[in-house]
Amino acid sequence: MQVSISPLNGKMVIGDAAMAKTLVTVGNLSSNPGGVAFKVKTSKPRRYLVRPNQGILGPGERKEVDILMSSEKQEEARKEQEKHAGVMSDKFQVVYLSLNEAAYDGLKNAVEGQEQVMKGRDE
Repeated sequence: MQVSISPLNGKMVIGDAAMAKTLVTVGNLSSNPGGVAFKVKTSKPRRYLVRPNQGILGPGERKEVDILMSSEKQEEARKEQEKHAGVMSDKFQVVYLSLNEAAYDGLKNAVEGQEQVMKGRDE
């Protein structure tokens, strides 16, 4: 199983925007049957909104993950940064698990079923 995470050392620019944003791409580089389940974790879960924060990837698939920070949380981060000589200690971790073909198919069907339920609610 080979998983790619890009960029490895992403940066988020804190400014005057209503929402600061950065993008991370998680990819399954394997061509083997089955897939990969992943979850993005952070040391400051109340500061960041991570969407999607989990998912499954089939062979060769990639998924873009948005990491967002609201303007009020940006102010909090600025104060922390000033206090620590311009350094922030926020960390992110991508945890992943290899799935055999049966587990991948089962999860994919469950996710697609859930998406259909949610789509029906919105209509």
